[in-house]
This record gives sequence, structure tokens and C-alpha cells, in this order.
Amino acid sequence: SSMANVVAHILKFIAFYCIYKAIIQNTLKNPIDAMFYELDSMKNELAEKNHQISKTNQKLTHDIEDLHMVERLLRKSKAWSRSIFEGSPVGIALLNTNGIVIEANPALERILGYSGSEIRNIGISNITHIDDIENDSRLFDDLIEGNIDSYKIEKRYIRKDEKVIWSNVKMSYIQNVGEDFQFIIAMIEDITQQKENEERQLQLVSRLEETNKELDNFAYIVSHDLKAPLRGIGSLANWLITDYRDKLDSEGVDIINLLVNRVERMKNFIDGILQ
Repeated sequence: SSMANVVAHILKFIAFYCIYKAIIQNTLKNPIDAMFYELDSMKNELAEKNHQISKTNQKLTHDIEDLHMVERLLRKSKAWSRSIFEGSPVGIALLNTNGIVIEANPALERILGYSGSEIRNIGISNITHIDDIENDSRLFDDLIEGNIDSYKIEKRYIRKDEKVIWSNVKMSYIQNVGEDFQFIIAMIEDITQQKENEERQLQLVSRLEETNKELDNFAYIVSHDLKAPLRGIGSLANWLITDYRDKLDSEGVDIINLLVNRVERMKNFIDGILQ
């Protein structure tokens, strides 16, 4: 049986060899057919590649259109942001992490009295009132160190003309723009007029309180000075009507009773004033 297997393998090999030889001979006998076959294959491959390139071009066209749309939106966004920055009635400044002014809008220039070129590169602490520097610096350090995201504070600034102004300030740390472009945005509202109005109101309230105290003291003195003789008159009238009723006629008794009533009414009137 082993010999039969060997013979079977030999016959299979001879059969495969004959088939292969026949294919080679047929190809050599028909070189033109083979050439056309190869050309057809190349043509099909080129058509497939052209189709893929066409699809890629379409995608690139859509991507370019999207990119142009994004660029237009970015330009509009920048223009919009710039118009807000320039036209805001609130002072806006961009500071670096050392508290130096990088850029300021026109409103802040008016509030502090500096021109655009003058205010740039000024340290914000250099124009802060000395009594507010410690608290403001502590909050600014917390902001830079990441302990807080933002903070609000009422503080005083020194204008270029050395006038002191009150302001409502909000500081925010912008960190996600880029490693080399991190900054603090400061929004500064001038509240000097509001503070002056509050101070005048406090002074007015203080004067009113002093006036009320003076009126209370006056009323106490007047009531004391009036009540003392009224008590004397009332006591005298009661004494007369008690001890001398039998010596007085009816008209005299009526007069004394009227006097007592008048004294009592005056006493009640004074008490009402004091209340």
C-alpha cells in the first residue's frame, strides 16, 4: 500500500506539471491576449483609483468650504469682541501674570486719565491706593496660584492727575489660550459718584440723628420746666377745693374744677409731645 501511495503522488505531480506546462505554452502562443488582459487589469485599477481620488476631492472641497466658513465666523467673532472691547462703558484691561497692563480700552483710559500708550506697561499696583494694595495683592496672588478663578473687590485707584477714584473691580484668570499667552482680564467700573452720594447720605443721616437728639433734649427740658409749675398749680387748686369748698360758692367751685381740668389737659398734651 505504501508503494501505491508513492505512485499516486508521482501521478499527481505529473498531472500538475502537464497542466502548468499547457498554461505556459498557451500564454506564449497568445502574447497579444495576455497583453490585453494586463491592459484591462490596469484600466480597472486606474478607474478604481480615479473614483477614490474623486471622492477624496469632494471631501476636500467640503472641508475647504467648512474651513472658509469657520474663518469667516472667526473674523466676525474677533470684530464683535473688538467692538465690545472698544465700545464698553466699563473699563477693561488685559494684564500679564505680573500685573502689568498689556492693553486697555478707551473707557479705562478715561477713568484713569492715561492715554493708550501711557497706560500700557504700567503695573496695576503702582496706581492702586496704598491702603488697598495689601488686600488686592493677596487676592491677585490667589488668582495666579489657581486657588480662585476670579474675585471682586471695591478699591481705590490714583488717576494720572493724582485724584483718588473708587472702583468696582472684577479680575478673572484666562489660562486656556495657550502656554505662551495666559492673561488676566480686569473689568473696572468707576463708582466714585456713587461713593460720594453714599458719603453725603451718611453725613445727612448723622446730622438728622444729632438734630433728633437735640429735639429730644429740648422736649425733655421744656416738659420738665412746664410740668413743674403745672404740678404746683394743680396741687394748689386741689388744696383750695378740698379745704375751702364750704367757703366757696358754686361758681368758685366750678372755676377751680375748670382750672384742675385745664392743668390735667396740659399735662396730657406735654406727655403726648414727648411720646
